Amino acid sequence: MTEALRSADLIEQCTIALRSRPLSFTSAADDTQLPIVSLQAQLPVIQGWLDHLAQINVISGPDIRWAPRLSDARDTTLLRLHFVMRSLRRDPPGPGPLNSQLAGDIQKFADALRKLRQLATQQPLASRRAH
Repeated sequence: MTEALRSADLIEQCTIALRSRPLSFTSAADDTQLPIVSLQAQLPVIQGWLDHLAQINVISGPDIRWAPRLSDARDTTLLRLHFVMRSLRRDPPGPGPLNSQLAGDIQKFADALRKLRQLATQQPLASRRAH
């Protein structure tokens, strides 16, 4: 879970960097990482995390009200991830601005991921308080 949360943080940072910089790649003089490359490197980690979260359901989950909400948020995030991957395949980024479809897909994916992360971290806190 820690690795998944770290990847979610990196995706959010990449999304912010991509929004704040007009170019998909940083200049050679810039020491920062390439945000689009960093984002792409985190996608398999997030995919694995989403696959792991699929195991949580009403029967196996600790809370019958929380599990369906988590499942819905997971499904939305997975769909958004597939849209990002499809956009990356259709029009791979290069020097210059990201195309609007990819930029929009990345933003929607980051928003869905943020909501999922909030839900995923709520339940362990509630479980710890109950014990």
